[in-house]
Amino acid sequence: MFVDWERISLLADPNDPEEQVWLQDTIQELVLDLNNKMENLSSLLNQKKVEDLQSSLHQMKGVAANFGFELLAKQTSQAEDFFRTSQFEKGAELVLQLKTTWENTKQELKTKFTL
Repeated sequence: MFVDWERISLLADPNDPEEQVWLQDTIQELVLDLNNKMENLSSLLNQKKVEDLQSSLHQMKGVAANFGFELLAKQTSQAEDFFRTSQFEKGAELVLQLKTTWENTKQELKTKFTL
C-alpha cells in the first residue's frame, strides 16, 4: 500500500460534497506538482546539483508525509539524508527508485480519484 487512506480521509468530510470536490482538486494539483518535481529530480541528478536535490527532496518529503504517501515520504527522506551526508551514489540510486514508487502511488490514487 502506497497511500494511507485513513490520512486522506481526515483531509475532507466524506459527507460534504464541497469538501470532496476540494480534495479531488487538491489531489489533482498535487499529482501535477509531484510529476514536475520528479522530472526536475532527473535533471538535477544529471547535473549533480546536490543542494538543489536536497531542497527538492525535502519539499517532496513534506508533501508526501502530509498526504499519507508513506513509502514516497520514507524514500525521499532517505535520499535527502544520503545527499546531505555526501553519499551521492546511494542518493542517486534511491532517486531512481522514487520514480517507480511515485508511479505506483499514482496508480493507487487512481482507484479513488480522477487524475
